[in-house]
Amino acid sequence: MEASIHSSAFDSGDTSQDEEIAIEEAPAYSKYVIGLYGVSGVGKSSLLDKLNNYQPPYPLYDFAFREGSSILNDVIPGGLEKLKDRSAEEQKLFREKAIEKIVELGQTSALHTVIAGHYMLWNDPTKDEGEIIGTDADWGVYTHIIYVRGDPASIKERRDKDQIKDRTKLTEEHLRIWQEREIKELRNTCRERNILFAVVEEDPNGTPIFDRVVSLLTVFTKDYHQYYTIRALMKSDPYPVETVLDRVVSDISVRGNFGTHILLDADRTLAPQDTGKLFWAVVKEKYGKTGKDPLREIFEVHNYNYFAFRQVSLLYDEYASDFDAICTEVATRVSPYPEIIALLKGTESYLKKHCVSATIVTCGLGEVWRKVLERNGINEVNVIGNGHASEVDPWDKKSILVTPSVKGELVDKLHSRFHRVIAFGDSPLDLEMLKKADVACVVVGKEEDRSRSMDPALEAAVFQGGLEAYQIILPPGEKPRLNHYKLPLLILDDREIHRLLQPFVITATDKKATLLLQTPTRNADVTGPRLRKAHKRIGFYLATEYISRVAGLASYKIKDVKSGETDGYRLLDESETLIVPLMRGGEPMAFGVSEAFPEAKFLHASEPSDLKTKLLASTRRIILVDSVINSGATIASFLKVIRDDDDWDGEVIVVAGVVQVNALKQSEMANLMRRYKGVSLVALRVSERKYTGQGTSDTGNRLFNTTELD
Repeated sequence: MEASIHSSAFDSGDTSQDEEIAIEEAPAYSKYVIGLYGVSGVGKSSLLDKLNNYQPPYPLYDFAFREGSSILNDVIPGGLEKLKDRSAEEQKLFREKAIEKIVELGQTSALHTVIAGHYMLWNDPTKDEGEIIGTDADWGVYTHIIYVRGDPASIKERRDKDQIKDRTKLTEEHLRIWQEREIKELRNTCRERNILFAVVEEDPNGTPIFDRVVSLLTVFTKDYHQYYTIRALMKSDPYPVETVLDRVVSDISVRGNFGTHILLDADRTLAPQDTGKLFWAVVKEKYGKTGKDPLREIFEVHNYNYFAFRQVSLLYDEYASDFDAICTEVATRVSPYPEIIALLKGTESYLKKHCVSATIVTCGLGEVWRKVLERNGINEVNVIGNGHASEVDPWDKKSILVTPSVKGELVDKLHSRFHRVIAFGDSPLDLEMLKKADVACVVVGKEEDRSRSMDPALEAAVFQGGLEAYQIILPPGEKPRLNHYKLPLLILDDREIHRLLQPFVITATDKKATLLLQTPTRNADVTGPRLRKAHKRIGFYLATEYISRVAGLASYKIKDVKSGETDGYRLLDESETLIVPLMRGGEPMAFGVSEAFPEAKFLHASEPSDLKTKLLASTRRIILVDSVINSGATIASFLKVIRDDDDWDGEVIVVAGVVQVNALKQSEMANLMRRYKGVSLVALRVSERKYTGQGTSDTGNRLFNTTELD
């Protein structure tokens, strides 16, 4: 079946590209064909009957359940009993006809098909090998295989008591070997043929095999709808379809738009450890497992595409009963970088005052990183990550299947809500997120712990793809990646954390004080000195209430009015702050800012070239002040000149009385503000109205009684 789901949707290769191609090419009739496998006597037929009659709470309407032997019986002249009389080649041809008929029935019914079948017959314990009856035709059709692993003693008892089928008496040991041989060979076959493979068994907590299978079928169904139906609708349906990422971003945006959001990868970014490797190390210790790292085997064959991550989730599902305990143990072995923990704690602190938030988005184990954050006292940071298949629900924001392209999509969603995104990553899996972020930070760990594939991928992204990024070396002193001129170093100290977390936009639009302060500025009868005084009051208010929050305060000793000394406060680095009114409309507000910060320098500027290099050398912060920002073009011209100066890397705060909303959404100013770290905007209010003033409506003319000039 050339149109089967796995041949189009699960091909290996470049993740993001393949996922999109798969979605566009998947035919409407392409449905899942799921094999239900297990040794003879494990109870597949009774399980199939229960599935077929299952009703509450969510009937499996999307599935047709078929017995493989029944289909085989229909295609053999004389029935299944005559199969043993046929040659090996004829038997193979009949089995191929049976699977073709199953495909035909699935296409006709437009249902996913679950079929009980056999991989190997091994009823003669004297033989070293069983007879493999699975065919290439099977592997060309199956999209998933669920293998039922039973307790050998229970299988033996069921076989011995079977009154319908004449079964060979087998020992528990032979049944165990048969079962493990099938699992090993099917796992390899499925990995090579792009078939998702899952093993289910009754776990120590008493969860029946039936419940485990229903859980997987439910996840597979949601998978199908998430990656096919919804994306198809999004291409053709004019109404937006709410996805899990929409809900994630809605939760982030509940604190307001125009926020700064930190996106961090986890493994080798938040900490030097790889929690996937740690998970399997714990599994080996706990269960006495040996052999290669199974994750590495999967990713070596399939790269890091959707199929690979779903297969990994199915692998984790084999340990679902102990999953939480294993994750807890793994979390104790993770030692986060102190600098990243300080950043996250700073985010939580800023969260209370500004629209600043953070999300860990990892292709690794989300539950491990939730526990790591909890162990480090961090409670306000979201974690989106992978887990075992039974808990990975495409509709649940805590358990979405995260692939590299999902990381990139999350940046797009945040941008759609006008958030400034700062991304941290360490490997090629993070490059799509880093490329789309406004500020990209590559975390560089110890040389022996780094992703070996990152250097060539990063070099291509920087030199050919135009990626602009910083590198953060943790712990400090390690060898940097690439040329540090192309990938500038960023030291994650307290000052840099403050600059990264600086709010993108703060406004007082909804404050009661704003209603009072804006009244004279909108009153046509108020002009000249009275209007300049009103603008000065606004400047003083924004300086004391908001600029002080963004820039921070420093304490110093003053004489107490009664006796001795007490603490006074001023703007942090106030004497190294430069207030720049954009002439001429920004001057009255700038005087109000200057009154709040009397030690700051003051420079009139009509154009960007007025900012002299010599003056900037003694300045750590620039406050650009304008009364009205309409398109943002003037501010953008100043920002470009300031940030193009390679010798100056200070903080920039833009201050305005009113900002037109589109200047914050789609303007060059907004793009520059998002891209440059250490740039923020403080405004009295945001307005939907455009402010292209002329004559009596021009703010500058009203401020200085020159309306007749227009």
